[in-house]
Amino acid sequence: MKKDGRRVNKCDENAKIGDKMIYASSKDTIKKSFTGLSLEFQANDEGDLDYKALSEEVEKRAY
Repeated sequence: MKKDGRRVNKCDENAKIGDKMIYASSKDTIKKSFTGLSLEFQANDEGDLDYKALSEEVEKRAY
């Protein structure tokens, strides 16, 4: 059975530098722990999490 998951990473652009460093260093480890992910998105602010924009991007990348 093929899994077809998606994941959105969010690190606010206004986060403290230490928090951004922790995010960056753990992002790849977290990614490797999930199997079956076909798409990954990076969000830096709430505008990047717009449902319509994400849906359109999924459609573009999925086919």
